[in-house]
Amino acid sequence: MDLYRTVSKPGQPLQVENLGAPVNTEFDDACPGISPDGHTLVFYSAPQRAGVKGGAKLFICFDSGHGGWTTPVSMGEGFNSPGADYGATFSQDGRVLFFFRFDGKHCDAYWVSTTALERFLELSH
Repeated sequence: MDLYRTVSKPGQPLQVENLGAPVNTEFDDACPGISPDGHTLVFYSAPQRAGVKGGAKLFICFDSGHGGWTTPVSMGEGFNSPGADYGATFSQDGRVLFFFRFDGKHCDAYWVSTTALERFLELSH
């Protein structure tokens, strides 16, 4: 699975574009959540992606300012668990990130202030 976006140009039908590298890999990259301002992308990546141990993990990247995205980084401890972490979505005002965690028996919803995401800006190039 890959992540895609639609592009709207006046007088033309919507075009679908694959986000490509570095966001997409040869493994499953899915369930994207994009901030309301369009500058932050959180998604899950399959266990085969470099740096992923256990189930699917959350990754984050940012608008590069040049029509693409920065290199995604694992959100690591505090966001990712030994189980599967997925389903990121932002609140309408962009102040809260919601995500799900499945430990093999239970699925729970979590939320965190998006101020906690600021530390990833320096890590993602």
